[in-house]
Amino acid sequence: RSAGGTGLSGAPASLPAGAGVRRKTGWLSKWVSSCSDDAKTIFAAVTVSLLYKSSLAEPRSIPSRSMFPTFDVGDRILAEKVSYIFREPEILDIVIFRAPPVLQTLGYNLGDVFIKRVVAKGGDIVETVPEGYVFVLGDNRNNNFDSHNWSPLPFKNILGRSVLRY
Repeated sequence: RSAGGTGLSGAPASLPAGAGVRRKTGWLSKWVSSCSDDAKTIFAAVTVSLLYKSSLAEPRSIPSRSMFPTFDVGDRILAEKVSYIFREPEILDIVIFRAPPVLQTLGYNLGDVFIKRVVAKGGDIVETVPEGYVFVLGDNRNNNFDSHNWSPLPFKNILGRSVLRY
């Protein structure tokens, strides 16, 4: 044994755990380490944005005057999607929703989205509103296509409620 704290091989006497052991790295860790910080930031932002839009909130633009004077054509809103998991829509809530079945028979697609105000819910009498449905009207009563034309709206078609105009 020689002086200076080295072993017979000339290596330091105390090696850190795992020293000299070569670790295998997967393709993902190699790819991530080779990406620039900007690319990582953009990827993270896009991922968070998609998750946010699909599950928490969704920006929307008002396409018609059916909600005038509350909203005008081109106004933007943010519709949150969480509260109706925990509670039913309330009267006066402004909701966005997919076209109900009766509108699909008139040529609208399930992907078409509408915005209206809830004016009655299950048990209320405007016309009898069945449980699990709401009666929605636009604020512009003279220029509207809503529940008074096509019947109550099923809860399952509601995507969220308007919480912010910007």
